[in-house]
Amino acid sequence: MSDNLTMAQIAQQLGLPESTVRYYRDKFSEWIPVVGEGRYRRYRPEAVEILRIIADILRNHGTPDAVTAVLSHSYPRTIPATIPQQQTAAAQQQSDSGLVEAFQALRVAVELQTQQLTAIQEELGQLRAQLDTRDESLRTQIRATLSSASASKRSFWQRVLRPHEPRSTT
Repeated sequence: MSDNLTMAQIAQQLGLPESTVRYYRDKFSEWIPVVGEGRYRRYRPEAVEILRIIADILRNHGTPDAVTAVLSHSYPRTIPATIPQQQTAAAQQQSDSGLVEAFQALRVAVELQTQQLTAIQEELGQLRAQLDTRDESLRTQIRATLSSASASKRSFWQRVLRPHEPRSTT
């Protein structure tokens, strides 16, 4: 005889209506260990303890988020097992040809991206050269302005307060 339990047996052990236990199972199914499918679904004995914890938290005005936090911390999540189906030789060959096509498309995309990156790098080099030329031009203009300002014999305040007076050449 199996130790696995039905939902009705779990509800009886917990002293809860079966519909409530089913609600808890559906809401927190990631943590409920189950065996089988459909009408033949049975629950492992650990499921009783997990459902008891869920019921206690919610009975004490806890939130579903609190239940999730407690279960995440204390119990592993269950993942339904899937049995891989055997592939026919034709299906395997189609799958392989699809992979080859995908890799070829990926290779073309990488080559295109490489070409675009090279073009961008060349454009950046040209922009850097233009900026260097402009920087040098501005430096030259600033030096000229500073040298003409230092050549003037007027004080700083005279130049600021009367900027439109003609300069004397003495």
